[in-house]
Amino acid sequence: MGKKMLMWAAVLSLALFPRTEHADAAFWFQPKRATVDLRLLETSDLHGYMLNYDYAARTEAETYGLALTASLIAAERKAAKNTMLFDDGDLLEGNEMAAYAARRPLKKGEVHPFIRVMNHLNYDAATVGNHDFHYGLDFLKQTISGAKFPFVNANIYYNFEKNDTDDQNFLNPM
Repeated sequence: MGKKMLMWAAVLSLALFPRTEHADAAFWFQPKRATVDLRLLETSDLHGYMLNYDYAARTEAETYGLALTASLIAAERKAAKNTMLFDDGDLLEGNEMAAYAARRPLKKGEVHPFIRVMNHLNYDAATVGNHDFHYGLDFLKQTISGAKFPFVNANIYYNFEKNDTDDQNFLNPM
């Protein structure tokens, strides 16, 4: 075959059988269309209220507390198998129970009660709020070290000085 014949064969094949990326994908692979029901759940500003109890008034609370919220989380997870659970921070300070837990140092390997409950509820990730620093960095680091889920944040640094080139993230910024 001469060069002209090869050129005409190539032009003819392109005209009859276009070979674009889209055409190849459409020809060889027909994806199935599916809908995914994804529920993103979040808690925020729990302020130490693991139980639905108002310690100051010494009465049961009907509108807050992680124990009460746990039943809502369970219902949502039952309704949709694809759920993710996050916390927005301000967990560790805010009531008498939280203050008691902070005054009682954790023993080596012991998990903070709030984090233990969050582990049980299968949180996917959390971040810290300003009130989580109330009892100091050592307490905070020890407390979140027991989490079976990541704590993330992109704007909290160690070694904040005039020269910020050597600053390190306090938590993984993911």
